[in-house]
Amino acid sequence: MNPQPLVTLPCKLPKSQLEWFIMESKEATSNYFQLIQTKIFRAFNNIYDEAVEHRVQLADQMIGNATGVEDEDDSHIHTTAAEFAAEYYFWLKRTGEGTVNLVGAALFHLTEQQLGTLIKELRPIRTHGDFQFEKIKKILKNDQFKIDVTKWSSWTKMRELNLVANVIKHSAGRSERELRRMRPDYFPSREIGGVSLEPGPLNPLIGEGFRIGEADLQAYFDAILLFWDELLAALNPYFGLSDSAA
Repeated sequence: MNPQPLVTLPCKLPKSQLEWFIMESKEATSNYFQLIQTKIFRAFNNIYDEAVEHRVQLADQMIGNATGVEDEDDSHIHTTAAEFAAEYYFWLKRTGEGTVNLVGAALFHLTEQQLGTLIKELRPIRTHGDFQFEKIKKILKNDQFKIDVTKWSSWTKMRELNLVANVIKHSAGRSERELRRMRPDYFPSREIGGVSLEPGPLNPLIGEGFRIGEADLQAYFDAILLFWDELLAALNPYFGLSDSAA
């Protein structure tokens, strides 16, 4: 049985603008992700060379500030500069990894916020408060629409991204345990001399104990765009939307 068009829904958005909203949401996500890749991630592309340059500049500065430097003192300065440069490289690497993690969480919450805005326009009753992703999923399934997003091709990755965002925000917990089963590669093991150690601290904001890669981000971005396409197709029988936004 085909669903009947819900022509009496008191939507703030005209039916003709629902398709526009989905297209705009996809475009906003695309622009955001592209600029992050070209402006932010690029800053971490050559961190080893940056650390080497930092060591050279620091050593030159220390030598220039010293007076009556002997050869052995000069050697000590270079050793000290190398130690500072190693620490600098360590934090460049950690910050870069943490930034990738943060963008993963941002992609999810941007989509969640966009979906929340759309759902508020679609529901025939006044709603209050924020819409979390699981709540949006239930609204689409249980209200007039009867849309089960868990059957969509994008769902597995969207669910995974939801867990990623939760781990990045909250660290250890239920989402972390579930994600460890799904993606153990996101939780790098700790070894010394080939011996596995107990898991270390979990501080995803600085890339400690949890790391996703840029290739993973691309997969999540692709899943988000697919999710919007599948939502558009699912709403089509209700609102007579075309497929031109897909």
